[in-house]
Amino acid sequence: MSEEIVEQVESLIDSLVAEAVEIRFSTPPMVNPSDSVPVQTHALYEIRSSLDRLDEILVKVLRVRAKARRSAFTAEAELESSFDQALDALLSSPTKRGGEFISAKERASEVNLTILNEKRVAFIARRASDTCDHAAEIIKKLHRDLDSIRQDISLVVRSKAFESSIDR
Repeated sequence: MSEEIVEQVESLIDSLVAEAVEIRFSTPPMVNPSDSVPVQTHALYEIRSSLDRLDEILVKVLRVRAKARRSAFTAEAELESSFDQALDALLSSPTKRGGEFISAKERASEVNLTILNEKRVAFIARRASDTCDHAAEIIKKLHRDLDSIRQDISLVVRSKAFESSIDR
């Protein structure tokens, strides 16, 4: 996974999160309980459509997150494999070079330099995965908030229906 791909993923995720935030906070927190039932029902329809759009955004983010997690897992597996190969190659080499003893730290540094590219790829893949995890959590919270508003309005509508049935 290249840095450019991660930047594209981050840009996509940022735009989806921005849209989700806009959807959530463009919805009024609550309709006036004294409003008529048709007004409240209309608010319920609008909130339901907003929730549907949030669901759609969440599914997109979860799909990107799944791909990012698979990439991160693959990159980390390749890093471990490269580390093992580099360490094996280093351990099979002599501990003296040019008549000088090579310390364990120097050997570890040599292994780290050998797998530097794999470490970079694993870090980039992990960054993409973490970005997607964070976005999914934000969108889930926004969805819960909006659904709570829908439930509150629905409760008011039901209580009005109950009151009107008692008045008969």
